[in-house]
Amino acid sequence: MARALPMWMLSVCLLVFSGWAQARGEHGGSWEKLASKNVGILGERDSIHVNRGPYNKLRLSVHKRAVEFSRVFVEFRNGDRIEVPVRERIHAGGQSRVIDLPGRGRYIKKVILWYKTAPGSLERAQVAVWARR
Repeated sequence: MARALPMWMLSVCLLVFSGWAQARGEHGGSWEKLASKNVGILGERDSIHVNRGPYNKLRLSVHKRAVEFSRVFVEFRNGDRIEVPVRERIHAGGQSRVIDLPGRGRYIKKVILWYKTAPGSLERAQVAVWARR
């Protein structure tokens, strides 16, 4: 019995720390919400001004309604601009894959989104942009 108790405590500690590590992200950095926008029913283009960093990864999350993305660009403080391949429909409660930003720790100036709320209702979707250091 004396030996079973420490193994039990070790198991609980491992579960607690693994959950904490998972909440912080795959390799230690926690996700930071940069901004969110309400998405119109018709196709639209929005610029989300960030002016923060450095970040290594980016992710989009969708709430309330599904969103159809046609183009996504990330513009960095040094003037570089990349197109992110997110030409897909993301359902409410879903998120994009993790997007690796090129280089080491990039300062994001803005994220430019071309998107629309998926047809089927007049309720507008909401998109949030997340980044990780």
